[in-house]
Amino acid sequence: MRAFVSAFEAEAAPLIDLFELRLSADRPFRLYRNETTALVISGMGKLSSAAATSYLLASLLPSDTEIFNFGLCGAKTHPIGSLWQIRKVIDRCSGAVYHLPAPLLAQQASITCEETPRRDAKGLKSDLIDMESSGFLLAARHFLAPSRIHLLKVVSDHLDPEPPTAQRCKSLIAPHLPFLKELI
Repeated sequence: MRAFVSAFEAEAAPLIDLFELRLSADRPFRLYRNETTALVISGMGKLSSAAATSYLLASLLPSDTEIFNFGLCGAKTHPIGSLWQIRKVIDRCSGAVYHLPAPLLAQQASITCEETPRRDAKGLKSDLIDMESSGFLLAARHFLAPSRIHLLKVVSDHLDPEPPTAQRCKSLIAPHLPFLKELI
């Protein structure tokens, strides 16, 4: 089985359509499923991501699951719209650094997980930035082997103050859907 955790409906919508998922639960998180795939929408932040990931893995999925944190992120310089596999997660709050095995993509990057949106790259020790990656990773590690845990991020901005609209999210993710379907 494959599973996805995305922070927002706009990030998840292309995957919901791609895998023909149906809403199966509305609480405590929005959960979409079919026979081979599940997707949960966590909401913003690492605590929400950890809670949604735990909910998904504890109550719904077998231990042979491959899980993906899929969504948008900011970047210092990486091209907007580019897809990256995360191999290193830095939790800015705790200072912890986590490494992931099992490369799926040629394009690999590091990511810093922040507590609040960041608007500049000063002192940033990674290529990319988000607010969910470390919560997702810490929760998933309680249930699955590291080789079954993956983070895939699409660059949405260069630390711009305005979050992307739902339509912009979809337009950034859409070019990667055929590749994702083949990869996964």
